[in-house]
Amino acid sequence: MMNNSFKKTLLTCIFFCASLLGYAQNAVEDINTALRQGNASKLSHYFDNNITLNISGNVNTYSKSQAEMVLKDFFSKNDAKDFQPEHDGNSSNTRFVIGTLSTSNGKHRIYYALRTKDNKSILIEIRFD
Repeated sequence: MMNNSFKKTLLTCIFFCASLLGYAQNAVEDINTALRQGNASKLSHYFDNNITLNISGNVNTYSKSQAEMVLKDFFSKNDAKDFQPEHDGNSSNTRFVIGTLSTSNGKHRIYYALRTKDNKSILIEIRFD
């Protein structure tokens, strides 16, 4: 039998892990919604201090504010219509989502990656192919 102290510790750990998973899930839902809406400002809430953007093969690492401007420019030229996530998973300490962004100028395959930093999910990379 488990003693009460161990049970309390185990339950605390379970709830803590579940809350972190819930936060990560909320971040993914928020990011998917921001992509669906073409909302660069909402996406930027999840940016790390620096983020790698790959837009049609042009890869650069930007500061948070620069990346927001680059995405605003992209969405001004490609009016977002919908984003459908097709796959998400984990690799090491990185969560990733792959999906299709439908825009006024066609479809783009999207890949984005998140990491946990200071108990928050942050975007470290977004690819628009």
